[in-house]
Amino acid sequence: MSEDLLRLLAQAHPDRPQGDLLAMLELIPSKSPQKPARGGSGRPSIFPFRKPQRPPVRAVATERRRRLAYSGPLPPQLAARFTLGELSCLRIIADEIRQRGFCALTLGAISARAGCCRELARRTLRKAEREGLLTVEERRRPGQINLPNVVRMASKEWASWVERGPRPQRIGPTKIAPSATTDSRKADGKGFRGVGSAGTAARGEILRACADRERAMRPAVTPER
Repeated sequence: MSEDLLRLLAQAHPDRPQGDLLAMLELIPSKSPQKPARGGSGRPSIFPFRKPQRPPVRAVATERRRRLAYSGPLPPQLAARFTLGELSCLRIIADEIRQRGFCALTLGAISARAGCCRELARRTLRKAEREGLLTVEERRRPGQINLPNVVRMASKEWASWVERGPRPQRIGPTKIAPSATTDSRKADGKGFRGVGSAGTAARGEILRACADRERAMRPAVTPER
């Protein structure tokens, strides 16, 4: 292509030297398509680029994704329409809706919990919305970072299935209720020494037994003659 242009320039300017023709050839803009900016759009963004999302341990993320998908987040007739990764995303969304009544998690949070990528979480939401399972409310803010979308459940069949299913397991430390002994001591206000006269008597018996044992263990002293 450049040789053809150079030939045309030589025919149009026969008195110009070869160096000038090459300089004129470099000034001609190229018609090759330019790569779009990161983010999918051709225009530059005013916001910083997202960092690539990668699991720390890929095997752990794969195991979590399979465990969530095989836990039964959808009825069988509905689950047959989705892949394993999409089912894991829908399980995270269903648990959030069951707990709060809606899901306002970001795509990054959904994908991190489901053990998949952000793009798969986006495709799952669009596909579930087309299937009539979810409604997605976009919260756009011109000139600012958009707020997370609000996702609500639209399928009554799926809602009844989630309501009858097992409760989601809590992630993180579990709160343990105090024992009954500790509660009774705090309620009576007697501390750890016992309750009332019975505790005082038991404590006295223990002290007397310790004193007798200490006297028995002492060596016998023979009186001098």
